Amino acid sequence: MVAFTYQALLGSVAMQTGQADIARRLAYVEVPEYSGSRAFAPLFQSTQITGWPESLNHTCTLAWAFLLQLPENWPWLNEIFGDAEHYKAALCAYYAFLNVIEFANVAEQDTDLSTPQMFRVMVPVSFTVMGETVFRRATRILEDNRKVFSDVWNV
Repeated sequence: MVAFTYQALLGSVAMQTGQADIARRLAYVEVPEYSGSRAFAPLFQSTQITGWPESLNHTCTLAWAFLLQLPENWPWLNEIFGDAEHYKAALCAYYAFLNVIEFANVAEQDTDLSTPQMFRVMVPVSFTVMGETVFRRATRILEDNRKVFSDVWNV
């Protein structure tokens, strides 16, 4: 749960402050695979850390709701982001960025995407249901980080 919360907050702050390179480096940090093996994988491929934490019943909708309510419980987040709506926009921008990283990785592996059974989403797409105001702010944040965003696409 700590890793899940930490990565979401650090990634959101990185996006909000125009430092998407920090979010990209975070996405590629090698973490132990949850399976109990000694293998490591990039953070963006760790479903336990990106959106389905064990302590929230492996449920991404509960995890997303948890992240969205953080400013209510931790008012200091509003000092960092300005207010809860700007926090949500930064969080959405970060998760959209993670999805682009995941997709670029899948495309680079030449994964067959023609059948849904061949691809399992590792980063939840909960950010897509946040409403127009948050979506527009998130899009602006992504535009402000265009250079790093483009670098991920062009790998």
